[in-house]
Amino acid sequence: MFPSIAKLLGESHVTYEELLRHDEVIDQLLDLGREKLDELRLLKPDAAGLVVATDIEHAYQVAQALEAKGEGCRIVTNKTPDAQQVINAFRHNACRWIIAVGMISEGTDLPRLQVCCYLSRIRTELHYRQVLGRVLRRTGESDDQAWLFMLAEPTLQGLAERIADDLPDDLAVLSEVLMPASTPASISGWIAAADDIDGIDDGIGNGTALAIEAGATGTFTQVDSASEPNHQVSFSKHYRQQLLACF
Repeated sequence: MFPSIAKLLGESHVTYEELLRHDEVIDQLLDLGREKLDELRLLKPDAAGLVVATDIEHAYQVAQALEAKGEGCRIVTNKTPDAQQVINAFRHNACRWIIAVGMISEGTDLPRLQVCCYLSRIRTELHYRQVLGRVLRRTGESDDQAWLFMLAEPTLQGLAERIADDLPDDLAVLSEVLMPASTPASISGWIAAADDIDGIDDGIGNGTALAIEAGATGTFTQVDSASEPNHQVSFSKHYRQQLLACF
């Protein structure tokens, strides 16, 4: 018995791919996805789920598991002769699940996807971001949620934590805010309190300064020295560090 997947993979002969093919692991991940999809379809009846499988054999194993639970699904792989037709049909039909091997992650547009079960053996950041992007696309106000379920494998956990720092509400969210008017003198003091970062003329606009509020992490305020501040932009820690490196 192991207390975590990380311990299991690190202290036994079990491989990550063997876990992905284990029937009980597949069932538990699919159950999480199905439960969440049921919730989302109460608000958006055509919401759908994506399973990213490891290979064609694995895709059919997942399909059997879904069908055993009473779920309809479609399979599309890089070997499917009419793959694009399958994808196009899924875009507009009532089927709840599509299982993909090497297809959906490459940019296919299926906006009704809101849930993903990640059962791929690929653990690169590029592939992970591509797959996540498939469920982040929106069609309206009713599909404001996206869920990705995966095993707590250390590499994937690291990717999830890094990407979580980049998601909306934390990454470059531009919104209008009401702020008290500031004088040029107070602006200079504000900037000086933030590690002596200089104002920027003509880069953002004439007489405009990019200020970092003292004591606030990752909050940038656009300040016009001739009028009151009018916008606030929030950045993730990662992008804040990149931006500060430019000064």
